[in-house]
Amino acid sequence: MPTEMIFHVSDCFAVLLYLVCTVFLACLLNNKKIFHLFIVLGAFHFISAYLNSLGGTDARLYFSRASTLDAANLFATFNQGTHFIVFLTWPLVNFLNLSYLGCHIVYALAGLFGYYFLLRILLEHAPNRSMIYWMLFLLFLPGSHKWTSFIGKDAVIFAANAAMIYSFLKHKWGLFVLATVLSALIRLPVPIIMICGFVFVTFLFGKNTSGILKMSVGILVTVLLIVLMPSISERIGWNEDDSFDEFMENKEAKNQGQESSIDMSSSSQPSKMFAFLYRPLFFDSHNSSALFASCENIIWLLMSWQILRNILSGIKREYRLMFWQCAIAFGLSWVASSFAVSNLGLVFRLKYTFFPLFYCLLLFSMHNHRLDSLANHSSPPYNTP
Repeated sequence: MPTEMIFHVSDCFAVLLYLVCTVFLACLLNNKKIFHLFIVLGAFHFISAYLNSLGGTDARLYFSRASTLDAANLFATFNQGTHFIVFLTWPLVNFLNLSYLGCHIVYALAGLFGYYFLLRILLEHAPNRSMIYWMLFLLFLPGSHKWTSFIGKDAVIFAANAAMIYSFLKHKWGLFVLATVLSALIRLPVPIIMICGFVFVTFLFGKNTSGILKMSVGILVTVLLIVLMPSISERIGWNEDDSFDEFMENKEAKNQGQESSIDMSSSSQPSKMFAFLYRPLFFDSHNSSALFASCENIIWLLMSWQILRNILSGIKREYRLMFWQCAIAFGLSWVASSFAVSNLGLVFRLKYTFFPLFYCLLLFSMHNHRLDSLANHSSPPYNTP
């Protein structure tokens, strides 16, 4: 058995911390039914972390790097991106003496916080009770749990982005700054794009802003994004500058290529944009992993169709601002990330960085005139403090 797979006694601390935090977060939701559902969600997430620790993922590289890095060089090598994950993993390995599995559990706990913030948004903004359970189903998508429960960037940035959306909606600016900094330390362009989307839409919907000024700013922002999009997509696409990052990402590409060997580098931009969200599909499936991914992507297609249908029905005025804030932020992230599409295995992983935006986009689109009558005849949503 590899040394990193050996269970340490200190791993009991990680398990206990995960259990306590799961119950604590469930209690904060202040609803008995949702309490039990969140416990199930936490258990599902824990199992995903355990299964990830058994596989030959690239998380081993983060773990081994943190294990061999001495304290004298820890701050000397501190940097954004991959090095920040090594920085976070170092005390888990060297101070807490956690095993490979124990580190997975801690990162899974970070990902669980992301689901907690999404659930808080759902409980406060769902149009009716029945819609809560439909939207809860989407929080159990296996793909999202797979990538948010292992050692790496995905769990941390998933939680940070969900916290950014929640804190922005609730005007909790301390949490917003903390989540923004955390997201920036993983991938700097991601929070920049999200903030630009939020602020730009808020400006456009401002009642005291003249139409000429709105048009001028809109044109200026569009031109700047067109000019900066290649460099932004390069950063979002994991093209880091330092040698260790290059080694990590080349290793990821090689491993992911085994799951999806379809080369997208020569495809057109619309094809890459479609592939980023919806492929692989069934005609791309050549193994069990691709088959499961294609089933999940069918759900993404259905969600997108539902959003489009809700837009055509007309978003209600009180949710129009929140909807377009998420829509512009997600659209900018989608376009920028699609420039970096080269392999379907990689994009299936990367898109869950923006799952919180897409989830809120679907939720806010439910407040439309077509579903208004259903909301009026149903019981009100669960409210949380």
